[in-house]
Amino acid sequence: MRLRRRVVAGACALVLVAATSGRALAAPAAAPPAAPPAAPKRIASLNLSGDELLIELVPPERLVTVTSFADDPEMSNVVGRMPSTAQRVTRAKMETLVALRPDLVVVSEFTEADFLHLLSTSGLAYHRLVIRSLDDVAPSILALGQAVGETEKARKLADGFTASLAALATRLDGVRRPRVLYWSDPYTAGRDTVVDDVLERSGAANVARELGLRGFAPVPAERAFASNPEYIVIRLGGRTREALLAHPVLSRLDAVKKGRIVEVPAALLSTLTHHNVETCTFLARALHPERFAETKK
Repeated sequence: MRLRRRVVAGACALVLVAATSGRALAAPAAAPPAAPPAAPKRIASLNLSGDELLIELVPPERLVTVTSFADDPEMSNVVGRMPSTAQRVTRAKMETLVALRPDLVVVSEFTEADFLHLLSTSGLAYHRLVIRSLDDVAPSILALGQAVGETEKARKLADGFTASLAALATRLDGVRRPRVLYWSDPYTAGRDTVVDDVLERSGAANVARELGLRGFAPVPAERAFASNPEYIVIRLGGRTREALLAHPVLSRLDAVKKGRIVEVPAALLSTLTHHNVETCTFLARALHPERFAETKK
């Protein structure tokens, strides 16, 4: 049960720190967000994506809150980089934010409309990160950079991410795409998920697409077995591998019996930032090692 909670939370971006419902809600029509100053000096991050991006864009001392997830090696790609002076939050409270008096609050698309309304009526400026695919990453970096007054750093970070994805696409050009199933007992990732996007850009064919699944959805073991994927992708750590090897149905898959199991660090599976290019590269190396062989002189 602990593993399932971690995976579902990670797959949903782990961007819910303010009061959340698990689904994206439209921002309230009333009371538009207050305009932030040109270069906010006190920034409150309420989601892990904000943590991972802000630490690249602003000096650490400008962060007054970050999420408690930022210090968790199973979820975060920035462990050890967050300032000790920044207050850690898991579920943000308006009282805390008002007391801290941030110039800008960074929220996510999953933040509840009621909480956004409270932010607006309190006079606190906020910036909303919306990342639903890898195509959203670079524009989101640029928009955040503008909001925090660090447009040049944001441009370099966004350009680097875009260039790295393009280089990976060139490296994988023409590869045969093995059929891959992401498995997190009993969930998989279908269309309209970043995991699906990552699989496709890693030179794989997502079996969950073949099954007609959208979002993070449970898949019956018998159906997964009948799909006969060539590879299984799972999170590294915990007892995920042991659970797969002991599964009464999935352990009989050829991919499992032949050891075609790719374990990806959980933090790379959870991220919704520029670190996704690392996720793609990690998977691509596992699926297409011949494309990463060093050139012999």
